[in-house]
Amino acid sequence: MEIIVRQEKAGDETQIRNVIISAFMREEEARLVENLRRRSEWKDAISLVAVLEKDIVGHILFFPVKIKQSSGGEKQSLCLAPVSVRHDLQGRGIGSALIKEGVSDARRLGCESINVVGSENYYPRFGFLPAVNFGIRCSIAGMPEKNFMILELKKGSLAAGGIVIYPSEFNGV
Repeated sequence: MEIIVRQEKAGDETQIRNVIISAFMREEEARLVENLRRRSEWKDAISLVAVLEKDIVGHILFFPVKIKQSSGGEKQSLCLAPVSVRHDLQGRGIGSALIKEGVSDARRLGCESINVVGSENYYPRFGFLPAVNFGIRCSIAGMPEKNFMILELKKGSLAAGGIVIYPSEFNGV
């Protein structure tokens, strides 16, 4: 099974939507991606797909967000949301390949950190740590600390702590 990871391109939207719905067995995450695609920040997003033969079987989005620092300043970050693999192909390393490629792209682009809301058992294998370790909180109300994690790509970039401000599209997902 040879998977190719590449940038999303025009015309991929329908296949991406179908993959996200298959992965989560619901439409909320697909609507999230579609709504984020309409925001001006989309131009700075990293949106990757995993292709098997000619079919898109996975998708990942790294979307720009701000960290309002405790000191009053702001820092740019990326949120990883969501990573999706077609249901029948989960557990075969496709999600891992997407995450690794996206993190590599973020480093190459000079991003200082990536945050994620997700499984405390899955994301640490990629270097994500609880954001509370850095004094970072999440703007999504009621988010358990163990599920809000961050990957510091530039050492010391998170020293000021703060709160990650998620776009309103994330509410209710």
